[in-house]
Amino acid sequence: MNTSEQIQKPEQSPEKTVAGRLNMKNVLEFGGDSVAAKEATAAVLERNAIMSVLVVNDEESARNLCCEVAAESGMRAKGVATTEQALDVLDQQPIDMVITDIRVPQLGGFELLKRVKAEHPQTGVMMLTQYGTIDNAVEATRLGAADYITKPFRIEDLRGKITRLARNLELDHENRVVREQLRTRRGFGDLVGFSPKMEKVYRLI
Repeated sequence: MNTSEQIQKPEQSPEKTVAGRLNMKNVLEFGGDSVAAKEATAAVLERNAIMSVLVVNDEESARNLCCEVAAESGMRAKGVATTEQALDVLDQQPIDMVITDIRVPQLGGFELLKRVKAEHPQTGVMMLTQYGTIDNAVEATRLGAADYITKPFRIEDLRGKITRLARNLELDHENRVVREQLRTRRGFGDLVGFSPKMEKVYRLI
């Protein structure tokens, strides 16, 4: 079985997992023992797993390289050769990040990007584009790609972009959890409100 055709699981300590790097104080400080707090905590713990990356590229060498770089960065990596295979994987298991070539068989990278953003909006997408095709990079960004990298690329550049995107995805997740707690948080008694003025009222009670 090729390297890219199986999920690569690097050894990783809990503090380096997605949830392990979240600031649990921020997650809990707004809710205490409330139902909202417990639900938010459960959402964080549900992500207490190594970030998963799906590489979509019909060039085996490039696919394997991207998988290896992701695995070396502490992530689980799986590679597929076509957009249909990618969509099947996305439907079967949670994927945090997709790295896809623009010129990938079947639907193509742009159409895959559209499908991912429509069906899995919380999944970050990085596009691989040929050197000199700036228009493609601009179009990818317009369609919702989180980042892009031009080929040929240096391994250090790819690793840096993968790491940065992973960090941004973690922060987005943490912000969603906190926003949900704020949305469902009740004040004292029947007081409900989250504005700065209401926060002052809560502190005075």
